[in-house]
Amino acid sequence: MTPLEAIRTATFNAARIMHAEQEWGSLQAGRQANVVIVAGNPAERISDTRKLETVILNGKILDRNSLRFDVKKDPGFRAVTGNFSSPIQ
Repeated sequence: MTPLEAIRTATFNAARIMHAEQEWGSLQAGRQANVVIVAGNPAERISDTRKLETVILNGKILDRNSLRFDVKKDPGFRAVTGNFSSPIQ
């Protein structure tokens, strides 16, 4: 599977399987505005999906610092350790 096929499967095809293609799965006016903007070209290198620049949820840009794990604000969760910048083997 090419990176572009993987992206399509995770977006448009997933919406179609869920019978939600009129709501999400592609960038169009009137659809849910949930978008992840990355640095790079995931169609060429799927690992570029890890290079998050901006997250838009319900049409609003999320503050990346507020998304960071905080032991005090996130009870019951724990940080996962590991090297997540290298490609999955």
